[in-house]
Amino acid sequence: MIKNIFLAFVLDLIWTMLMRQFLLYLFKANITTLSEVAIDEAIQAQISLSVLSIFGVVGVLSAKPLLQFFFSCVFAPLWEEALFRYGPFALIQGFVKKNTRFWILPAIIATSIIFGWMHGSVINILFQGVSGMLLAWVYLKNRGPGLQKINYGYCSAVIAHFLWNVMVIFGLPSMK
Repeated sequence: MIKNIFLAFVLDLIWTMLMRQFLLYLFKANITTLSEVAIDEAIQAQISLSVLSIFGVVGVLSAKPLLQFFFSCVFAPLWEEALFRYGPFALIQGFVKKNTRFWILPAIIATSIIFGWMHGSVINILFQGVSGMLLAWVYLKNRGPGLQKINYGYCSAVIAHFLWNVMVIFGLPSMK
């Protein structure tokens, strides 16, 4: 389980750095840190303003680092993994009795595209969409056979998502 989380984390980091370099070359952009590329994902979309507005906490996020940490690194991974990994794959497993393997790849692709697009724009599909694919891989690799009481796939995807958000928001080094 830990090996899969680590592998997905490293692959996501490598992909993000490569895409950053590609975008720098393509657009001759002035991006000095990886967090500038991912900040929309981490603060605006990861926090999911539409969900937060329901709770009435949108205005206090910039002033409260603890709230920012909670919503972007704890709350967002929990509900996003439930929405984009657990839900679709549980539906496939529950409703499609024959050829469930046939529906896995289309589900991974569709949920990853929506996951990326939900994080801000079409360009986010290159970043968060690929992250969504890696999180789906972690989910499927660690979920175990059948429906079980503790879904290790969901737990491992949440942990991987949590680690990635912590790194993007609080720990990314400058990449000049």
